[in-house]
Amino acid sequence: EAHSLAYTHKVLAEAFPETHKDGPWYRQLLIEPEPVGSGCIAQVYLGHLILDDLSDGQNQEKSSSCSSLCMGGLKALCKPCRARGAHSHVPPEKIHRSIKVAVKVVHPQVNRSCDLDLEVLNHLASFSDTLGLDHLGLSLMLRQFSTFLRAQTDLRQEARNIRGFHERFGPGAADDGPVVVPQVFDRWVARSALVMSFEVGEPLSELLTADTASLKHEQLEAWRLIVDLFWSMVFQHRFVHGDLHPGNLFWRRRHGNQ
Repeated sequence: EAHSLAYTHKVLAEAFPETHKDGPWYRQLLIEPEPVGSGCIAQVYLGHLILDDLSDGQNQEKSSSCSSLCMGGLKALCKPCRARGAHSHVPPEKIHRSIKVAVKVVHPQVNRSCDLDLEVLNHLASFSDTLGLDHLGLSLMLRQFSTFLRAQTDLRQEARNIRGFHERFGPGAADDGPVVVPQVFDRWVARSALVMSFEVGEPLSELLTADTASLKHEQLEAWRLIVDLFWSMVFQHRFVHGDLHPGNLFWRRRHGNQ
C-alpha cells in the first residue's frame, strides 16, 4: 500500500537537511504528488533534479526558465517564474538545467517491522538450539537472512549496487550503449531515500510477449542482449542482479531507430 505524500516529504527533509546552499531539499528536488510505483519496501516518484553546474556531463535537459520544470503537480511552485513571462531575461549565472529522476522512499514502519520479525525468528532459532537441534543450522540461516533483509531496507546499499552495476555494464545513454543503468546522485543518497536518473522505456515483458512480425528483430536482439548480460554477470564480473525478471527490465530504441 502506498504511503502519503506528507510522509515522503518528512523522509526527504530528514534524509537531506542541508543538500544545497540555497535552502532545503525542495528548492532543488521537485517530485510529482502521486507515486509511479510502490513495492513492499519502498515507493517511487517521478521528479526533476535541478542542477547547478551547466558543464556537468550527465544526460540532462537544458532549461532556460522554470517553466521547463513545471510538471502536473509542480506548477504551483513555478508561479513566480510564469509571472515574469516566457521571454524574461535570465542572467547566465542564474540559468539552471534539470534532469528527470526517480525518487525512491522507504515505507514507514519497514525497519521496525523487520526488527520485530527478526527478533521473533531469533527466539525460535535459540529455542531450537536449546532443544539440541543446532545441527539444523537455524541460527546460521537466520544470520544470513538477517543480513539480506536489512540490506533490502537500506537504500545506501542499493546505491552501491547500482554504482557497481553501472561501472561494469552500463556505458550510459550518452554513449548509446546496449545497456543503460540509472545514474545515482551521490548527494542524494540516504538510508531511507534515494535519487537516481529516470530511464524512459517500455517493460521488456511486453516486447517478449508481443505477437507481431514487426517486432521479431527487436525480440531476437533483446534475447541476445539478455543472454550476453547474464553470462557476463556470472562468469566475467561475478556481480549478479538478484531480481532480473522481464518486468524489471525496460527497452527502448537506440539512436538511429535501432
